[in-house]
Amino acid sequence: MKRALLIIGFGLFLVGCNSNISNPSPVQAKQTMNINLAWQSVHGAQLGFFIEASIDGQNFTQILTVPDGVNAASIPVESGATYYFRMRSFNSAGTSNYTPVVTVKL
Repeated sequence: MKRALLIIGFGLFLVGCNSNISNPSPVQAKQTMNINLAWQSVHGAQLGFFIEASIDGQNFTQILTVPDGVNAASIPVESGATYYFRMRSFNSAGTSNYTPVVTVKL
């Protein structure tokens, strides 16, 4: 077993290190940013909102559910891409129609 010297504050400690442990995969980094979505809640009987996103404008996936009273969301995205967003409100009786699709080109 290999030993490593670990300095914490003012103390010195010997820590055992198993030499049979495998290395992690290489670190990967992507440049990301956030898109800030905002909307005005129509006073009604909604309990919240479903937010959906797409990268092709056709196939949408629900990415977030927010309760009524929340009127903004920050969505992490990758730079250099185009994103499409839509949303609808929901309550115990079902869901509303979708909003018009919003396109964001980065």
